[in-house]
Amino acid sequence: MTQSLYLGIDLGTQSIKASVLSSVGDSGNLSVICNHSVDYDKALPQYKTKGGVQEKGDGVVTVPTNLWIEALERLLDELKSVHKLDFSKVAAISGSGQQHGSVYWKKGTKDNCFSNLSGKTLGTAFKDQFVQDSPIWMDSSTTKECQDLEHFVGGKAPLKRLTGSTAHERFTGPQIFKFYKHNDINQISSCERISLVSSLIATLFLGDYAPIDFADGSGMNLLDVNNLKWSQPCLSAITNTIEGAHQQDLVEKLGNDAVPSTKVLGVVNDYVCKQFGFSPQCKIVACSGDNPNSADFTLRQHGDLCISLGTSHTIFGYQSEMSQPVPLEGHYFLGTLYDPENQNSPNNKDKYLSLLCFKNGGLVRAELCRQHCDGDWSSFEKSLEKSYGRPRRNQFNLPDAIAFYYQFPEIVPHTAQHHGYFRFKLDSHGHYLAVDQLDSDLDVLSLVESQFLALKSHAIGVGLLDESDDERRRIIVTGGASGNQTLMQILADVFGCDVYIAPQNHNSAAIGAACRALYGADKKTDTSDYFDVVSCKLPSLEIIAKAGDRSKLYGRNVVNKYRELEQIVLKQM
Repeated sequence: MTQSLYLGIDLGTQSIKASVLSSVGDSGNLSVICNHSVDYDKALPQYKTKGGVQEKGDGVVTVPTNLWIEALERLLDELKSVHKLDFSKVAAISGSGQQHGSVYWKKGTKDNCFSNLSGKTLGTAFKDQFVQDSPIWMDSSTTKECQDLEHFVGGKAPLKRLTGSTAHERFTGPQIFKFYKHNDINQISSCERISLVSSLIATLFLGDYAPIDFADGSGMNLLDVNNLKWSQPCLSAITNTIEGAHQQDLVEKLGNDAVPSTKVLGVVNDYVCKQFGFSPQCKIVACSGDNPNSADFTLRQHGDLCISLGTSHTIFGYQSEMSQPVPLEGHYFLGTLYDPENQNSPNNKDKYLSLLCFKNGGLVRAELCRQHCDGDWSSFEKSLEKSYGRPRRNQFNLPDAIAFYYQFPEIVPHTAQHHGYFRFKLDSHGHYLAVDQLDSDLDVLSLVESQFLALKSHAIGVGLLDESDDERRRIIVTGGASGNQTLMQILADVFGCDVYIAPQNHNSAAIGAACRALYGADKKTDTSDYFDVVSCKLPSLEIIAKAGDRSKLYGRNVVNKYRELEQIVLKQM
């Protein structure tokens, strides 16, 4: 019985991970046969990173680019030595990179390094081949560049319509803008290529500069998501800041055209074949960002939504088009399955991966757990179970309390630098009145209900959910909070959807990359649906909560009331 392996690599913030998918026999059923990770701080202490990064003050957060290259090499070595992985059976590779990070290659790297790897390690070959360290998504030093970029294109809304997002400090475009503004033309000219973290992975396997893919490229504030070309207004905003800089030169640094995220870029280069034992026929499929890769694993059918309940909260799913008028919050990334080169693909209806990120997530739950339950999570769940299990104490079919727990300045809704806790309790006349405190059990329940109402309200606002849509969706949940059964039941009831969990979701980005490697390399026809070719052959999702009778308690009237109170809070800030 023939076995084909597909390797997914996730170059994350604190570690690099690998997941290996096995496809066996005619059925092609898929199983994850291997997971492995390398922690940067522990494995490569010479780089003096903390949590995988170097914080340099004034919002600057970077990574020595060579750390990632050495980590990749160590990962491959340990897959062989620890897991005895036979790389000759790997049919295709794809990768996932932390979104928005950028890599600045020195002029001459392509000619002097890629063709001269023999007898060297990758870390040795590429040492000192970068113009500067790599700024990553945690960097917040580009506020002025964000303002300048939005001003140049006519404001937030025009930039969102062009690139899928308003300007964000962590995005690659403002980071490149800063690189141009803070360097002279000679320093800028010394950079021959700018990669994303994801395209860095593909570059190392190809032995040549890899193109940026549509999905990760749409998280830069530079790619026009309408015509799939680098946006001339956005590039002009950057190159106009320095005498002697030219837009076409920046286009060439970015690699001319971005490509579909399922495109086969080539095969593994000779050095990697000889060093690790890959087959010369092993294909490299375009690499993409971590959020799009997670979607490749967690979203199993059209209409699915994924909610990540970690330190922050994220909700994402596919949309065919941007909502009109285009909302300023959230992001419209191009989906990894969108392929305009293949007009017959059924996946093209899922053009956008719509994503919302809420900063105040798990850390706020932890804070209230400390306040009300002495930090004991079993007591927190008992409190939640008790308060959720009893009937509402009012005749208005409204939550007894709605609150906004902004421990940190919030992203959605945008609260600028403002934060604080804002609690409202329902009175006997059906009005919500601001209060300083709620009793312990109600405060815990209000926190969970309100966090999920925020997800639902804003998902409706950007078009991820349709209030009038009777089609029953599924929610796939990831993150540590998925182990709290009452919390999952509340999530199911608030959204009116059954809630599922994907096995091994802690490796969702790496597994998603392996899934896309399979799909990109093995597409049988132009009409192959990813969900039929790949998703249905993965280990099944597990249902963990069913929407019950209480779901009718979170209808449109409750969402509207939540929105009214949110506006009151925002006006107070």
